[in-house]
Amino acid sequence: MPGKSPKLGSEIQISAQRLMALFRGSDAALGRFTPSPTSPSRTKVEGKAKTEKRAATLVDWEAHLRGEIGIGIIPIRSDDTASFGCIDIDVYENLDHRALAERIHNAKLPAFVCRSKSGGAHVYMFYVDGTSAAKVRRLSQALASWLDIVDEPEIFPKQDRLGDRGPKIGNWLNMPYFGGDETDRYAVQPTGEKRAPLSRFLEFAEQAILSAGELVELEQRLVDLASSPNTPGSDYAKSGRNSLLYTAGAQLKSVAGLSNATVRKALDVINREASPKDHPNFADGALDTSELDAIVQSLRKVEGDQQKSRAAEARRATDLPLSSLVMNAPALAKAEVPESEWIVEGWLRRPSINMIFAERGRGKTFWSLSLALSVAQGFDFGPYKIPQKWNTLYIDGEMPLADLKERIVSLSEVLPPNMHMLPSELVYRKARPLNINIPKQQERIDQLLFDMENNGQHPDLIIFDNLSSLGGGIDENDNSALDDQLQWFVELRHRGHAILLVHHAGKSGTQRGASRKEDLMDTVVELRKPDDQQPYPGPGAWFEMHFSKTRSMSPEPLWVDMHLAPGKSGMLGWRWHTQKIKKTNADETLMEIIRREPGGPVDLAKQIERPKQTIGDHLKQLELDGLITKPPPRATDLGIERAQRLFPSNEFWSRGEPF
Repeated sequence: MPGKSPKLGSEIQISAQRLMALFRGSDAALGRFTPSPTSPSRTKVEGKAKTEKRAATLVDWEAHLRGEIGIGIIPIRSDDTASFGCIDIDVYENLDHRALAERIHNAKLPAFVCRSKSGGAHVYMFYVDGTSAAKVRRLSQALASWLDIVDEPEIFPKQDRLGDRGPKIGNWLNMPYFGGDETDRYAVQPTGEKRAPLSRFLEFAEQAILSAGELVELEQRLVDLASSPNTPGSDYAKSGRNSLLYTAGAQLKSVAGLSNATVRKALDVINREASPKDHPNFADGALDTSELDAIVQSLRKVEGDQQKSRAAEARRATDLPLSSLVMNAPALAKAEVPESEWIVEGWLRRPSINMIFAERGRGKTFWSLSLALSVAQGFDFGPYKIPQKWNTLYIDGEMPLADLKERIVSLSEVLPPNMHMLPSELVYRKARPLNINIPKQQERIDQLLFDMENNGQHPDLIIFDNLSSLGGGIDENDNSALDDQLQWFVELRHRGHAILLVHHAGKSGTQRGASRKEDLMDTVVELRKPDDQQPYPGPGAWFEMHFSKTRSMSPEPLWVDMHLAPGKSGMLGWRWHTQKIKKTNADETLMEIIRREPGGPVDLAKQIERPKQTIGDHLKQLELDGLITKPPPRATDLGIERAQRLFPSNEFWSRGEPF
């Protein structure tokens, strides 16, 4: 354990006061670390850590400087501001603290490198009171991007706003100078003695507190550094081939405004043509493709993080008093409000939150995939009109990749490029499984949506198939356990997406789990088992589509009988109708037309030994209903579908005739 500081009590108190002002954080909680008596110094200190729900006091800071109880501070405060930010670099081997400090010093950046408790590094920047946490995070992310740390560092504060689907009090960070000057957690000087005495650190840190005007200058400085061309011996070039190519990519994006795909191609050319004149490390050859892909991914992530931070800061900047947002009825009536748009006329708007549920095996996934294809292609879905093409994103939670491919290919001969899919098998094999109940996992999908928007592919409709396979770890019958998930869905709606959640039916026949899920829904679709009195149409998904909840107007029709079956081309398609079927004598004649293919009414009457007048009346009615063609009578697709439903056991169907 670090030894006691030789300072006198009054000197400790003064230093504690200065540190307390410099690292002013949350009043709601702090971290306390009690080291083990046997813990060795200058290594990863062992001990017991806990969070206490109170503000840090001067007594806590004095105990910290004496090496008795370590203190941890939460940077973000209750008003979503922060007076310091930190890049937490958890790299313990081959981390050159001095080189890191020299690089920052040479670039004239107001940042300080401190050795962390675990042996990694904390890179601090300090801000005037009132600086938003979102801005602090954005600047730290920009600095981290320029430093090009091999393992992705953590940024403190960890959130732009308290309660943004994260902890309500924030995350704490172990403070430097535990044990005073006799510490392992010291600031690293770029020149001279490596360890900076506490007094020197305080002096320089206090001088480097950034004002509002200096924040703007710093942000521009970081942009300039990231986009500056590489020259032999420049700060960025010293750190390797990866950094050289990263900077080139940043320049292409920020200056030339190129897309990620174009940047990737350009970096491939630069990488192949680079020589030791550009950087000595190119004597070892070019980087492999996986490293280039990682560089582009880093560029995309930083860009997405910056966009999210700017969006969060914009939200904070417009967090007006509620009294200023009250509107009287005439003002609301005259207000210019963007109208929602029908994706599927009558029941699916953009933006909205919707659900479709059914028992297992009823055909939810086939229905959802078909809807996604229809929306992407601008084709009507059953009796419901789809006025135009829309971008769709289908997030799969459980299907094997081969099965997903088979279903998509079976449903459409021409697959639309604006229908995007996130297959669960690829997520499991090449990344981490998704759990949309966890805010951190929701951020992965947020990043995906930002990336798609950057590429001009904003998803108008997002389908989650299904809630059970994409989420876990909560009691789905507990209304309060759904807070994070439901709040996120509302946020997605406010960002302009139509959301469709695919869910299971419970034992009662309603949607499974807590009823609160339906409270936020604009439309709820139920796929029911058809009436037992209805004739079985043959193999394939078969159900009645009902609306158990809609807002404002009711869809027309209110229910549809749907049956998925192969058509003449062999592709699967939906046969649908909106009326209950009742067999008539004319239907008997329809089946005979399909079986015998007669030359006309006289021929058919003779074959089945029925009166010519009766057969003639039947043919007129069947033709009027669109079930047969004019003489010679032949069944239309609609007629074949009706006959299949009414006469499923007829031996004709066993011949395997296509229809």
